[in-house]
Amino acid sequence: NNGQADGDGDGDDHVWLVAKYTMKARQKKKRTLKQHNRLKYKLYKTRIEQVRARTFGCRQWSTELWRTKHIYLAAFVHVLDTTTDIAVCAIWAQRAYAEHILGVEFTHGDNVNIVGQFFAALAVLLLYRIVSAVQIYLQNAHKCAMHPKTRAFLQLFDALLYWELYDSHLAHTRTANLLLISKMKSFLESAPMAILQSFVIVRSALRFDGTDTPDNYVTYISLVISLTSIVYRYVALDHIVFEGEANRKWP
Repeated sequence: NNGQADGDGDGDDHVWLVAKYTMKARQKKKRTLKQHNRLKYKLYKTRIEQVRARTFGCRQWSTELWRTKHIYLAAFVHVLDTTTDIAVCAIWAQRAYAEHILGVEFTHGDNVNIVGQFFAALAVLLLYRIVSAVQIYLQNAHKCAMHPKTRAFLQLFDALLYWELYDSHLAHTRTANLLLISKMKSFLESAPMAILQSFVIVRSALRFDGTDTPDNYVTYISLVISLTSIVYRYVALDHIVFEGEANRKWP
């Protein structure tokens, strides 16, 4: 009985020691994360102060802009692609309302279910924003970045781009969030919208014969911009990946 009691005591001591060291490990991890965040925030503020302290002339400004052109070009393509996609979606909504509510008949487009096209495009726009917002939150929460919920909320309205654009300007390179936004934009919005627009163009027999309306030309332009956006983003990502591999192999 005494031996069994001693064994029970040793077991309790073992459990207590495990709990103690587990708690110490958790506390150490929290302290490490806090120190990492404080250091990251300090470097961030230092960089901001350095940028604000500069006095940019015309020549310095143009040099700085040219050096970071890859950042602003990606943002320009993103904004242009988003604007044309929303414009096409609005045009399809207007056309669906005119056909099914007002009874207006169009010369072209008898082979297209414009209502289905509109809801499909709307689903694509919403799906990209929801999925990318969730992914942004998970990525920033995992890396203990600042304000993950705020970043995810801004991404729901496609406004996180401008925050990340400012951070990229300070760092002189594209941030991880900006790269993630570009990648998800290409295959969650640009590619599906390009397919929908191509379907409408082929099925409705739109053609450059002088009878097209300005709305149809918006569809042409949006398709070209969507394809350009896909190609540009994947070329930029491949450049980053291959450059990193080359630097590791041949430093």
